[in-house]
Amino acid sequence: MQITLKDIARMAGVAESTVSRALNDKKGVGENTRKKIIEIAEKYDYRPNKLARGLVSKKTNMIALILSDMENQSYIDIVKNIEIEAEKNNISETLSTPITNLVINGASVTNNAGKNISVMPTAAALAANIASGT
Repeated sequence: MQITLKDIARMAGVAESTVSRALNDKKGVGENTRKKIIEIAEKYDYRPNKLARGLVSKKTNMIALILSDMENQSYIDIVKNIEIEAEKNNISETLSTPITNLVINGASVTNNAGKNISVMPTAAALAANIASGT
């Protein structure tokens, strides 16, 4: 399970707001406290929750792609280009498609009900799946 800001605050014996200020290099945190917080964050491989950060900033840096047909090469090309531009701008993308059986990076994603499923593949993985017929 991923470590949270709250976990770091508990381990460091400080308030969550102090952890946030330390990790965002803001004023109001003593140097020893900042160092302790950063050491904990690094030790446990802390990664900020993008959705939580988006609630505060009102900007998620995420886009959703909803496609009905992943057998159309034009769609695959569009998804590839979106992924390239998204990566350049530090934006993550989510793909939702009615595909009922998809293999992404070696992991099978199955939706027996045939309803939309949400996955986060790379466009290259999608292209490989289509090209190989999986």
